[in-house]
Amino acid sequence: MRGTLCRLKDQSYFFTGRYIPWWNEYPGMHIPAPLEVGSALPTDMKLRSKEILTLTKMNWNSSDGISRLPITLLFARRVGELMTELSDNATPKASYRFYI
Repeated sequence: MRGTLCRLKDQSYFFTGRYIPWWNEYPGMHIPAPLEVGSALPTDMKLRSKEILTLTKMNWNSSDGISRLPITLLFARRVGELMTELSDNATPKASYRFYI
């Protein structure tokens, strides 16, 4: 199920994409793969996982109801993809509006 947290010794894996009962389907083309969740300091992994699940629903620039990655990581990846297209002498824009 979406939102399943699996813990193996000191490692935690969290499924953000999987079968969704209220949709009665799996909204994806690939086999669900969990995110590895960790922390440098002791923390409540259940609480962190709930926060991650909430962040997967916050992409307001998409018509998708949910995404596999939290919006913070998804957005960072997209900005990184754009940055690879810049030439070596180009100066990246600092304003957020250039990357949405």
